[in-house]
Amino acid sequence: MHKCCFNMVSRLEHPAGGYKKVFESCEELAEPIPAHVSGEIPAWLSGSLLRMGPGLFEVGDEPFHHLFDGQALIHKFDLKDGRVVYNRRFIRTDAYVRAMTEKRVVITEFGTTAYPDPCKNIFSRFFTYFQGIEVTDNCLVNIYPIGEDFYACTETNYITKVDPETLETVKKVDLCNYLSVNGLTAHPHIEADGTVYNIGNCFGKNMSLAYNIVKIPPLQEALA
Repeated sequence: MHKCCFNMVSRLEHPAGGYKKVFESCEELAEPIPAHVSGEIPAWLSGSLLRMGPGLFEVGDEPFHHLFDGQALIHKFDLKDGRVVYNRRFIRTDAYVRAMTEKRVVITEFGTTAYPDPCKNIFSRFFTYFQGIEVTDNCLVNIYPIGEDFYACTETNYITKVDPETLETVKKVDLCNYLSVNGLTAHPHIEADGTVYNIGNCFGKNMSLAYNIVKIPPLQEALA
């Protein structure tokens, strides 16, 4: 009888240690720091690169369970004369501020459910279930320009204006006050002249659903 031998690999480790690295929280910086540059950056390349992402995955004893739920952290890379300076700050959204104040998950996120405040009495907690799900403003997905301003966003109807120089949070904007949409994608298309195109959804009666194409004109056209 012919016998076959097999070399069995019981476990394969991902270089990043599985999925755990992407769920690690970090702290914001008190001031910008110089970045280590590997290789050479052309001296003529200058400007700033802004990026959004999750940066906080637990509040008190409560974790956020999904990658899309980590609290919004804005990153900035300033490039000048072949050098890079790095900075990061948390966006002061309602979801973040209230979570930090109450030391718990206050607003339901994509994959993490918020429960009624345990400090409330039993009747207050009971009626909380009938108030509906509060829409998050956790703008961790993207950041894009509208005119001369920059807005961090997620897939809901809220966007947050930020200062691209200091990374300070300026104000929260509810798009429902200007557009007939319940939410917009976090990845608009921006034309060379500054025109912003996006697509949003609108829920109507009897579970009807419509998609709306949104156009935000460039600053010059808007002021004309």
